[in-house]
Amino acid sequence: MKRTVVNIESSFDKINQNQRFVFLGSCFANNIGDHFIHYKLKSIVNPLGVVFHPISLMRLIDRSINENWFTEKDFFEFDSYWFNYELSGTCAKASLKSAITFANNQLVELRSRFLNADRLFLTFGSAIGYIKNGEIVANCHKQDGSLFAKKNIKEECLFKIVKSSLELLIKINKNIRVHLTVSPVRHKKEGIVENSRSKATLINLAHNLSDYFPEVEYFPAYEIVVDELRDYQFFNNDLVHPNLNAINIIWNKLLETLATKDLNKFVEKSRQLNKSIKHRPLHPKSISNKIFLKKLLNKLYDFQKETNTSWKIEIEEVELILKSLN
Repeated sequence: MKRTVVNIESSFDKINQNQRFVFLGSCFANNIGDHFIHYKLKSIVNPLGVVFHPISLMRLIDRSINENWFTEKDFFEFDSYWFNYELSGTCAKASLKSAITFANNQLVELRSRFLNADRLFLTFGSAIGYIKNGEIVANCHKQDGSLFAKKNIKEECLFKIVKSSLELLIKINKNIRVHLTVSPVRHKKEGIVENSRSKATLINLAHNLSDYFPEVEYFPAYEIVVDELRDYQFFNNDLVHPNLNAINIIWNKLLETLATKDLNKFVEKSRQLNKSIKHRPLHPKSISNKIFLKKLLNKLYDFQKETNTSWKIEIEEVELILKSLN
């Protein structure tokens, strides 16, 4: 099928297998970050849950770097759980103590990753913020909408806040390189026109930041989905979230343009091994299948040693299959 091709440019050094990665932001950050984890790249993905708004994201980055830990006053009880307006609902816990401990442990982990990261992928989801007590919340936690004021935050305000956080980050890690993306997920509940306005603000923000910082570049995930794929066959049934096919296309384009040849070879070899592991023969107890599995086991051991990556889970899976056939 013919389609418009989005050009991707980067002046950064190519991504390699030994680098460390941090993914923060909307659910699209999870989509791409999970691919990095799947291929055993040293990555952390949204340790404090999905966060859509740039201001909420920057608040967490600032907290982790400045070691500004959460306290009791930052949490509230709702429906038998303890929530925090700065965090995703996935961080809610049944007790206040466990909620505070979990959130602060994640901040500590995030700070540690920032200090050593080679790449940060930041995905902005929406410029539309929900405000309570003068602050934009990361999540309304399904509370009554009357508690919040809705506002489309201006690009000038966002730029000032994100710029400050990135300066703080670069100060503690001068080697980090940042890839900014805008989530292609439609925030349909805000209205199609409002969603477009919000995305336009975020795209302009990302480009202005990349113009300002030599350590920052824009990766056009939004344009790949909207302009290159631009078909509902690349979306889930909700017609809002890009489906696995779309995510895989973006992942492959990222590899082609940002990764070294060695990393591309590593990913391809990993794909082949995983495909072999998932293969289910018609006659599992046949001699030929047992020979195939033993060869596969040797390949996994060799690849693990050769690439200095852990294939323990996959090796145990194949060993278990072999054991069940005896």
